[in-house]
Amino acid sequence: MDSAFKSISAKIPRTEYSLIMKYCEQKGTTISSLIRELLLTEIKTPLPNNLAGKNIITYNKDTDSYSWNIELDNDTILELLKNLSPEYINQLKDIITTAINERDNTINKKNKDSIAIPDNLIRRGIK
Repeated sequence: MDSAFKSISAKIPRTEYSLIMKYCEQKGTTISSLIRELLLTEIKTPLPNNLAGKNIITYNKDTDSYSWNIELDNDTILELLKNLSPEYINQLKDIITTAINERDNTINKKNKDSIAIPDNLIRRGIK
């Protein structure tokens, strides 16, 4: 056996294995080649642990759809999703608003400009 090569394995449910097999057949590749390609793609472009940026959602009036990108502070733009329907964006907006309101109620936020205060700071102030 050639010691220049090593095997990597993972246990997955039979249903997932069947899905991967079907995908590989459709793509005309082997499971081994697919896993190798995915792993190499993942490790060739490591991301730093600390990134800063902002969400950018743009409307395309020609297709009546939205695109969701992240613009990093180093001017790199990452495309998250494209061709999102207006209904999808509206539902996402409603779900985000509901989740934010739930959190605000949980932390007893009353003022719009209030922020969550770390509990260790509050404990220091309690005498």
